Amino acid sequence: MRVKEGSFLWYLYLDKIYCLLSFRNVKALLEYFRLLDVHRKNTLNELNYKEFKIYTIFANDKAKEKQRMEREKVEKRKRLKSQLKKIVYQIGVCQRFLKSNLFNKHYE
Repeated sequence: MRVKEGSFLWYLYLDKIYCLLSFRNVKALLEYFRLLDVHRKNTLNELNYKEFKIYTIFANDKAKEKQRMEREKVEKRKRLKSQLKKIVYQIGVCQRFLKSNLFNKHYE
């Protein structure tokens, strides 16, 4: 089965090779369908389908945004940690330099 870009299945997390949904995704999809099926006829009218599609796209975008922010937070921590290591190293070098200069001046 080939999933076309216009299909709402395109926006779900599918296996890239077989286009299969996991059981968890199917269960969530069925629950969304039941929530949208206000007439209890096991059918969706066009308006409900569009709302469902918009909601799933929004949820997917929001999840991607959250992942991006988490990645940025981790990268920022790494940068700060690296900067802190450099500063601590420079402080150590300065302390050794000052100690050696004080030691040399004391014995001159």
